[in-house]
Amino acid sequence: MVYFANYPAAGLVDRSTQEAAEAGLFRCLLDQAYLMQGVCRECGGHVDATLSVCEDHDSAGGHQCGACGTRSPVWADQRCRTCGFGKRLPIELCCLGLTPVIGFLDDREINAFAPTFEEIVNLLEVHSETSVSGDPLAVTVTISGERESVSVEFDEEMNIRSIDRPTAKAVD
Repeated sequence: MVYFANYPAAGLVDRSTQEAAEAGLFRCLLDQAYLMQGVCRECGGHVDATLSVCEDHDSAGGHQCGACGTRSPVWADQRCRTCGFGKRLPIELCCLGLTPVIGFLDDREINAFAPTFEEIVNLLEVHSETSVSGDPLAVTVTISGERESVSVEFDEEMNIRSIDRPTAKAVD
């Protein structure tokens, strides 16, 4: 199993461990693009989604949180009503399947569907910030560049409330 999904044997043939992992990441991100549109890539059925939030999250210094055992405070659970295909991923990865985020990354010469491991780690650990607010639940993921950012706000069922991509800030 690679990235919590069945991985076809053909994906491992004639590939190094690194190449197989990169192919797995590519497949995962393409799956995510489907799921973010509410479409199952396996059967075309409707996808339901929910968010789970670690209320006591503390992953300071890039370490795993003692309460939830992960680095991400918010996880998305997406599952097809028909066939059961689904993913459970950090909310930050889910944003990568949205057109405004794809465009933002493309402007920085990052292929959102096939980033290198260095790019994805840098993006998630350095350039993304996730905030959670009250009742009703709202989760905002902001991905930042040098002078620009893109923010996506979700409700508890992963419906997009807003996408904000302000214009570039002037550099003094």
